[in-house]
Formats: sequence, structure tokens, C-alpha cells
Amino acid sequence: DFLAEWGFEYSNEVVYTTSQGMYYSNPTYVFAQAAGTDYTQFMKLDSSRYIYPMDYRVCRLLFEDSGRRTAQTILESDTGSVAMPIDADISQWDPNTATSNGPFPLVAMTTEFNLLGTTQQQVESHVIVINSDLFLNSQLLSSNSVGNSTLILNVFNDVAGVEAPIEIRSRAIATTTFQDKIMGTSAGLIVRIVFVAVIPILLLVAGLVIY
Repeated sequence: DFLAEWGFEYSNEVVYTTSQGMYYSNPTYVFAQAAGTDYTQFMKLDSSRYIYPMDYRVCRLLFEDSGRRTAQTILESDTGSVAMPIDADISQWDPNTATSNGPFPLVAMTTEFNLLGTTQQQVESHVIVINSDLFLNSQLLSSNSVGNSTLILNVFNDVAGVEAPIEIRSRAIATTTFQDKIMGTSAGLIVRIVFVAVIPILLLVAGLVIY
């Protein structure tokens, strides 16, 4: 199994939190917590840049260091989280019956180190898991009020070797039309006179001469 080789194990469960204030709408729409990596520093510096609450599949790390590969948690659930069976009725399910407790990794990455060629140059390979299909929702990625896009950019900039993480925020592009720029000025008055009066008269005169 590919994911197991890279240190990730999944079960047919979703993350459910028993902590008040740590979910939105219902206990499976949990708020993600920073796990202490550089990628999530922006969450500590600006508390308003949170990760939008969503439902996550339960994931467990099989190792932290297996020799060539190291695994790290980037986002995790809170300490009051438990694993709820994916087919359970949330309105009827009792969290006291849960068989495993969090925190669970919500976003994690495993890095493999290899030495290539005669120069023994070290190269890295990465596998990143995001345990909710809503995380990369286009509306969330384009929103300035949540930190989903910032986190993704920080991770991929680092993987790509970009030293300074880059934040991309959506920005309205100001557009100026011909009507806005010209037609509201004195030049616009001249343009209107030429097209409305001068050109029709010239065409009329030309027509009479030809006739």
C-alpha cells in the first residue's frame, strides 16, 4: 500500500471533537490546530488567519523516522477529538464509545532522503496528505479571511526550494473603459460631435456631389 509505505494509515472513521468551541455547526466540522511547524507560523502571528473548519478522515502516522523517511504533522485535531465510525448517525452516536482518541493528523508530510550518482548529491521526495476533500475548495483558496491557501503555498514553496514563503491574496483588478476615460471629458464631447454631426453631414454632401 503506497500510503502505508510513506507512513500513513487510514480507517473508516472521521474526526469528531468533544471540545466546546473547537467545531463549527456540528462536532465533525473541526477547527485544525497548528502542530508546531514553520508552515503554520502565520496562524500564531495572526489569530484571524485560521483554517476553515471541515470534516476530516481519521489518519495515523505509522512512524516519525524510519531511516530514509521522516514524517511530520502540519495540522492536527485538538486533544478532545475522537474517531467516529464513518457510517454512524452523528445525532445518535455516543463519543464515549470511541475506540481511539486524538490528536489526529489532519495535514501531514513524509520526506524521503536519497543520495544520487557519484557525487552523492542529496535529493528529497515528498508525499503530502490532506485528510479532507474540502481543504482545496476553490472558494476557500481564494478567500483572504482563512489561511488554507497560505498554508498550501508555504508547504509547496518549501518543497520547491523557495526560501521565502509567498502569500497570494486575491485582488480586484481596476479596469478603465473607453467610456470612463474619454467620454466623460471635453475630448469626449468632441468625439460625440464628430460622430453625431460632422461625419453624417460630410457623407450627405459627398452623396449629393456623386449624384
